[in-house]
Amino acid sequence: MGRLPVILLLSVIIASCGTISPMEKSTSVTGMDFRPFTERGFFMTPEKYAGDYEPKGLIYVTLWPHVLKAGEPGLPGTAYKRHSINRNWNIEELELEEALEEAYQVAIQMDADALVDMTAIPVSRRNGGIEVEGIEVSGFAIKRK
Repeated sequence: MGRLPVILLLSVIIASCGTISPMEKSTSVTGMDFRPFTERGFFMTPEKYAGDYEPKGLIYVTLWPHVLKAGEPGLPGTAYKRHSINRNWNIEELELEEALEEAYQVAIQMDADALVDMTAIPVSRRNGGIEVEGIEVSGFAIKRK
């Protein structure tokens, strides 16, 4: 048998070794609720602002979770989940609202009353042998006239 058939056979064998586990039916809903900020007189939008404004600055907030060994006590009042691949680690469950609140606080410190061109995206980085997922919120802080 030549090299090519052997390589192809090994590729098929290796590709078929993935673990498949049962999965429950589920629904995932994602959204951003700006009402807590609107109620405080703050304007947040993924759109550009068409009115007059004073530019205050660019904001980038990246929220990373608390990561700890399974079995170690976590922070009080914090929800954790097991890492999906390395079950020896627990990772804090992040909420988008927390990242939005952090961005709001930074904007207020800049004397802004709006965050426009805002984005919220998932980000990840390696922490030793595991991949950790965070949330990045960015936008243009302005003071509306």
